[in-house]
Amino acid sequence: MELRLISLKLSGIKSIEKEIEISFLKKNFNDNVFTNSYVKTIYGPNGSGKTGIVNAFEIYKHLITSDFPFISNSYNSFLPNMINKKTKTFLFDVIFAIKKDKKTQRINHLIEIRQAEDGKYYFSREMINTLNSRLGKKETLFEALNGDVIANEAEYKIGSIDPMILKNNSFVKLFCTKVFGDKEHENDSLNDIELSIVSVMTFALSLFIAYGDKQDKHTGHFLEWAVKNAKNNHVEYASEYINNQLRSGLLTSYGGNYFDIVFKTNNSLKDYKKNIKKMESFIKLLKQDLLMIDVREKIVGDMYLINLVFIYDNCEVEYEYESTGVKKLCMLFSAFMAAKHGKITIIDEIDANIHDTFLTKLFQYFVTYSEAQIICTTHNVEIMSITSSRSKSIDFLSDDNRIIPWIKTGRLSPAVLYLKGRIPFIPFNLDSSEFAEVFANE
Repeated sequence: MELRLISLKLSGIKSIEKEIEISFLKKNFNDNVFTNSYVKTIYGPNGSGKTGIVNAFEIYKHLITSDFPFISNSYNSFLPNMINKKTKTFLFDVIFAIKKDKKTQRINHLIEIRQAEDGKYYFSREMINTLNSRLGKKETLFEALNGDVIANEAEYKIGSIDPMILKNNSFVKLFCTKVFGDKEHENDSLNDIELSIVSVMTFALSLFIAYGDKQDKHTGHFLEWAVKNAKNNHVEYASEYINNQLRSGLLTSYGGNYFDIVFKTNNSLKDYKKNIKKMESFIKLLKQDLLMIDVREKIVGDMYLINLVFIYDNCEVEYEYESTGVKKLCMLFSAFMAAKHGKITIIDEIDANIHDTFLTKLFQYFVTYSEAQIICTTHNVEIMSITSSRSKSIDFLSDDNRIIPWIKTGRLSPAVLYLKGRIPFIPFNLDSSEFAEVFANE
C-alpha cells in the first residue's frame, strides 16, 4: 500500500484565519508518483502560521484515530490555544492518493470542528468523497452536518448513528471500530466503499509529525489518550501513534527521567534496537566521538520504557541531558526513517539546531535517491537550490494568509528572489540601515 498527499485546504488554526490551499502534486499525475520523491518546503515570516500548518496535521490525526477525542479536559483546554480565536472553527480538507494491488484511488476527506457556546468542541461537518481521476468528478460516500447524516453509502454496515455520537466522534473512527471490532464479520472481505473509508484511517496513521523547535510541541496531552487506548485493546492505534512520535514530542517522565515508549508486541523491542543502531550510525556521521547508544529498557505493564544513553570515550550522557544538536539529530533520523518507510512526514522548523551543510546533504539524498514524501517548514534558503527543480516544491506563506507557490520565471533562483524581498506579499525587502533607528542611542 502506497500513499501520496495531493492537496490540502486549511483554515482556523492559530493565525491562519482565512482558508489557504497547498498543492503537493500536479492534479494530472500518473502512477510514477509513487516511485519518486516529493519534498515540499514552506517559507514565511515569523508568526505567519507555518507551525500552525504542522499543528493542523497533528490535530487531524488525533481527531481521526481516537475515540471521543474531545472527552479529555486537557484536550479541551488545548484546542482553544490552537484554533483561531476569531473563527472558533477548524477546517481540514485533504485529498490523497492511495495505491493498493496496482489500483490507484483518489480520496477527499473533510472535517470541520467548531466551538460551542459552552466552550467545548464538536464535529460540525465531515465528508468523504472518492474522486474520478483527472475528470474532477466525485462520489460522496458519507456526509454529516452537525451530527445529522446527509449521505451514508455504508449505512448497511454501520447502521444509523445517533447525532450526539457523530458530533463527538469521527465517522471514520466509528466505522473502523465497527469493521475491525465486530467478531461476527472479522473475516469478511471489504468492498470498494468500505476500503475507501478505511483508507482515510490508513492515511491518518501514515502521518509522521515532528517539531524541530521543542517550544512548538503541543503533544503532552496525547499521552493520556494513548495509554487509555492501549488498555482498551486498541494497541494498534496507540502504539502507532506513540512510536511515530519517537523523540519528536511524546515523552513521559518516570522518576525524573524521560523515556521512549514502545508497546510490548512481537519483536517490538528487537526492532526498536535495530533502529537505534541505525540512528547511532547516522549520528556518528556528524559526531564522530560517539562510541555507541545503549538501550536500557524497563517494563511497566504492557510497555517498555526506554532510556537511551549516549556513550563517549570519557563520559555517558542520558538522552534527557544530551545537547540540543544531538537531540535534533535523533528527531531527524526518526523523521527521515519514517519517510523512507512510506510515512508522509511533516517536520516543523527542520533547520533549527542543525548545521546547514549536513541538512543540505540530507536533502540531496532524499530528493535524489528516495521515494519519500516530506513536507517541512524552514528558513534555510540553501535547500531551495535542491528542491526548486521539482514542481510544487516551494511555497511561501504570507502574514495575511496567502500561499504563494514558487513558479520559475527568468534566471533568478527562488533564494535570490526571497532574500531580495521580491516574493509577493512577503515583507523581506528590508535594508540593513533600517535597523539603525531601532538600535540608535537614546
